[in-house]
Amino acid sequence: MAGPNESDTEANTVLSHDSTTSSITTRIFWRSMILAAGGFVGLVDSSIIAIAVPDIASDFDAPVNVVQWTSSGYLLAMATVIPLTSSLCHRYGAQRTWVVSLVVFTGATLAAGLAWSLGSLIVFRVIQGLGGGMLFPLMRLLAVEIAGQSRMGRVMALTAVPVQVAPIVGPVLGGVIIDQSSWRWALWASIPLALIALIPAAVWIPNRLIDDVNRVDYWSILVLMPSVTIVILFLTRVSSSEFSVSTFIFGIIAVCLLFGFFRRAKSSTRSIGFELTFLRIKSFRATSLIVFSNNFSMMGVTFLIPLIIETSDPNESVITVGLSLAPQGIGTLLSVLYVGKKIDVSGDPRRLVFAGLTGVAITTFGLAVYANNLSAPAALVLLLIRGIALAFAVAPTMLTLYAGLPTEKYAEATTTNAIVQQIAGAFGAAFAAVSVQVASQYASDRNSVFSLVFAALAIITAATLLSTRGLPTKNSG
Repeated sequence: MAGPNESDTEANTVLSHDSTTSSITTRIFWRSMILAAGGFVGLVDSSIIAIAVPDIASDFDAPVNVVQWTSSGYLLAMATVIPLTSSLCHRYGAQRTWVVSLVVFTGATLAAGLAWSLGSLIVFRVIQGLGGGMLFPLMRLLAVEIAGQSRMGRVMALTAVPVQVAPIVGPVLGGVIIDQSSWRWALWASIPLALIALIPAAVWIPNRLIDDVNRVDYWSILVLMPSVTIVILFLTRVSSSEFSVSTFIFGIIAVCLLFGFFRRAKSSTRSIGFELTFLRIKSFRATSLIVFSNNFSMMGVTFLIPLIIETSDPNESVITVGLSLAPQGIGTLLSVLYVGKKIDVSGDPRRLVFAGLTGVAITTFGLAVYANNLSAPAALVLLLIRGIALAFAVAPTMLTLYAGLPTEKYAEATTTNAIVQQIAGAFGAAFAAVSVQVASQYASDRNSVFSLVFAALAIITAATLLSTRGLPTKNSG
């Protein structure tokens, strides 16, 4: 296969537009909502269980560090199936893979709520993760298929909504249900939404097959899966201060497995689920770096804000902690559709992303100033503006990712992007946790600790502004 070239002309082709922008029909809107529901249910379930850990520990009379595997097992299973997404889409079609993933997820969710022991619960949660891991990349692939080129920005923006809403709704919904009932009902709460995403998708969304199906290098993928798992385990241990010989061994094993994977992938003529050669394309390389920075910063801030509230008042309710991030999510929801329309009309994502990253950097630095009082009106306004800025920084990259790529390569591009997002999120949370620990050894008080970490995240975001030069601009041809 010939390697992709870097010409700006080719990179801009995906962003070219007609003189008039096609409207979103009722059919496309509801198909987008079906996809958003599936993406939401996969993401919200990863956060809702965290609220239930104390209750599960009490029910099964188990230590919290063991119960935590109900969450870690789910997240690790999600990470390990991502590389299979593109090969399954090529072989069976994205819609059929989506339906099967939702069936697995829904069945495992029902079983998890009926778990008779902690071991059975962990097993069912792992199966849930195997079903839910592909939902978000599949959502994006199907969005591309149903949108049409002139509507891609707005449809991508619609399906981006669950990413911002899930981290807010998950803890709040989980807290309310557990207060009124039990952790089992908190798990089952996602089933109706999963069915909404499953049944209409099976009937209304067409399945598109690609004639030229590459042979899959399953050995490489089998090496990559434990590599990703061990890397995330390593980051989990580091972020929880579990520095030990076993932590060091985790790191060594991860490095060896990743080295073996890249060495085999370099010489393999079969598909490995994603394309390393895409990094030769300037726009793809820039998009990947910006996506990494956005997820890194978003997960870092998402980790810090609840920690600040819980540290200042250990008796604060779970619902209050969950609502602490609401202004940021509201800001994104208010602006994401506007950004999507701007992409479709102007086709110039470079300026939008630059403005968004600038806003994210400035407001993150502002949070460093108000780290001691996040309930102050100024802090809430900063979070609201930060959410708006995130929409400008994130939504255009959902389109620039495919610049210069043929349609049959969209699955590999989406899978690559999903892996980048997963790793960035893990690194962001780990960076925030470790930075708090390190800063606490040198800072004079607790407020200074959090201010320093917010400032570090702001600097990292600001440094990413240079990458926007690699994004495609409006095609004038």
